[in-house]
Amino acid sequence: MALASLIATGTKVWLDGVEPNEIKKNRSWGVTGATSNPTIVSKIISRGHFDDRIAALIHQGLTDEQIPLGAKIVSLADSFDAMTTDRPYRRRRSFPDVVRDLRQNSGKQFDGKVVAAFARAMLKEVSGDAKERRIMKMLGKGYINPEEAPDLLKDLLEDLDADNKLKAESV
Repeated sequence: MALASLIATGTKVWLDGVEPNEIKKNRSWGVTGATSNPTIVSKIISRGHFDDRIAALIHQGLTDEQIPLGAKIVSLADSFDAMTTDRPYRRRRSFPDVVRDLRQNSGKQFDGKVVAAFARAMLKEVSGDAKERRIMKMLGKGYINPEEAPDLLKDLLEDLDADNKLKAESV
């Protein structure tokens, strides 16, 4: 059950097995590789999915400041990877759709400051202002339309900035 949940959420899982038929079966489930280390597998299963973990922390009454920044960053990175990567059970989402999701879930599923930092880093890459283009390289050629992406990211940043100003005024 836990393994099926991990695969369904797009979590990268490594299973035991070097037998070719077992590897094919594992890959058809969405597994990304193999390991003979049961500690790795048990830790993956025990940790579960970051989004669920953060939601659980919030439901326990923890404030935003009490949730580790690293967990917030990993949550966004994991979700972004899941949205922008083809899976055996679905195609990756379009970049405009991903930006819409980031906007809708900023301040809910994702920390708004983390989304803004990520959007600024992406904007630097698509605008050619970054020395290294790590995110663009990960996404692959042709995924992002270089003519529409800067406007999408600038609009997202403006919306996040407006949201932050509204929150600051209400405090």
